[in-house]
Amino acid sequence: MTTSNILKVNDLNVYYGQSHILRNVDLSIPEAQMVCLIGRNGVGKTTFLKTIIGLLKQRSGSILYGDQTLTDQPPYRRARSGIG
Repeated sequence: MTTSNILKVNDLNVYYGQSHILRNVDLSIPEAQMVCLIGRNGVGKTTFLKTIIGLLKQRSGSILYGDQTLTDQPPYRRARSGIG
């Protein structure tokens, strides 16, 4: 049985100005699975989620939702596809 990924993030790099906040982040979430993102304060959880929904721009990397590439889509298009 093959399970497809509903969300796949590859080699994501995000900066605030010159500060490199997320470095080469990879994440795959299989369809019908629940995932929890945990960590102490200041490790990039909110930055990661803001980048996935399009409120922050990644400098490099890709974000796939199902078979759609979200990397260059604005937040309203991501929301329409089900990301929120």
